[in-house]
Amino acid sequence: MTCDLPAAGPAAGPAVASPAAGDPAAGTPAYGPATYGDGFADVYDDWYADVGDPDATATTVAELAGDGRVLELGVGTGRLALAIAAAGVAVDGVDASAAMLDRLAAKDPSASVGRFLGDIADDLPPGPYRVVFAACNTFFNLVSEAAQLRCLRAVVERLEPQGVLVVEGFVPDAAGRPGPDHLAGEDGWPHVESRLHGRSLLLNVTTHDVGRQLVRGRHIEVRLDGAGPVSDIARIRPWQIRYLAPSQLDELAGAAGLEPAHRWADWRRTPFEATDTQHVSVYAHAGRG
Repeated sequence: MTCDLPAAGPAAGPAVASPAAGDPAAGTPAYGPATYGDGFADVYDDWYADVGDPDATATTVAELAGDGRVLELGVGTGRLALAIAAAGVAVDGVDASAAMLDRLAAKDPSASVGRFLGDIADDLPPGPYRVVFAACNTFFNLVSEAAQLRCLRAVVERLEPQGVLVVEGFVPDAAGRPGPDHLAGEDGWPHVESRLHGRSLLLNVTTHDVGRQLVRGRHIEVRLDGAGPVSDIARIRPWQIRYLAPSQLDELAGAAGLEPAHRWADWRRTPFEATDTQHVSVYAHAGRG
């Protein structure tokens, strides 16, 4: 899952192989499906512990699932999936990052969440599922329309007849740019934000390709305590997203055979209004009613 903007199987181990991507700069050919997770796995639970509303997310997903199975796209370290499993729901999670899934396995010795290693565009487990969901802008981690459409079509193939897809994302502003909480530079120009976290200085450097609706970023962590080897004093963690407006997401979902069922402002199912900066959108099989 990607929380940098607005921001990843079977008990025996991951079921689908996926190559690691290392730690390249965002925007280079080496940036791949595993890059984000491999770069952030060691800090994700620390940096993003307070992001979103895990309790409301788990409650809503569990109620939508009933006695059916759930699949989380971009399960990451299991922050949400474990809460859903604790509610008594059968949950699987898929993520392209082996490092993220290792963190999940360490927190889940009883394997209450099925772990699957793979790209959410191409390597989904077979299902079927009552609910498939992507929280915290995870769907935007797919940085091309083709990949996003492949993901949606794969979800359709795995949803039960009465199943639903739920996607959480930020809402671009009126000019089609990331909203005020998700600043990126003007088209092609970098934008830098900084904050202190413990004994580290965190810099988030982003560039924005308006025409492609693509944001590329690098988290640069600089340790201020001077401890450890020189190679650990600074670390770069790259990420990318291709964001969509809700109407664009509706159109893409329609091309995959889905139709809107609900749109909320949050996981507590607050009615969505045009001024909201976040949305939780629910899609069902087209024409099922």
